[in-house]
Amino acid sequence: TSAGGAKALPGLHTNVVTATAIDPRTAQTTRDSDTANYRGVDGEIRVEKAINAVHVTAPTRYEDADVPTGPILAVGSPVVWTYQVFNQSGAELDIVDLLDSDGFVPAMIGGDVDEDGRLDATEVWIFTSAGVTGAPASAQAGQHVNTVTVKAADETGLIFSDDDQAHYFGT
Repeated sequence: TSAGGAKALPGLHTNVVTATAIDPRTAQTTRDSDTANYRGVDGEIRVEKAINAVHVTAPTRYEDADVPTGPILAVGSPVVWTYQVFNQSGAELDIVDLLDSDGFVPAMIGGDVDEDGRLDATEVWIFTSAGVTGAPASAQAGQHVNTVTVKAADETGLIFSDDDQAHYFGT
């Protein structure tokens, strides 16, 4: 948004301004113009976190566990968090941070179809807590909530972010 309140629109845009002045003494007209361009990017990123998903690319609502209590797990039973990162913009994005609230960085296990290290609009990257140092591997007693946060940048350096919670109850 500019100082005047106008909002940048997605896509390539060109604006031309022309100034005209008349000298009151000589009546001579002077004119000048300037062109400015911008590309508006409608960027957005989304992350979905699931617990013990049977199919990591299609977790059920139960596995997505967005609301308490989430799955009910026996204390000591295995816990594996999976994360899907979606690019919901028209631009390639660089993931600059993906952090679980338990203090670990999930490991990427797939999704970069063209292997360019950039999250394309058609890709969904998959991450896991399995085997990651510092990631909880078993259910603890009581209600638990855990949050993942993702940050990504477009080619201009503009940052987009999202977070998602997952819950479980250990018995």
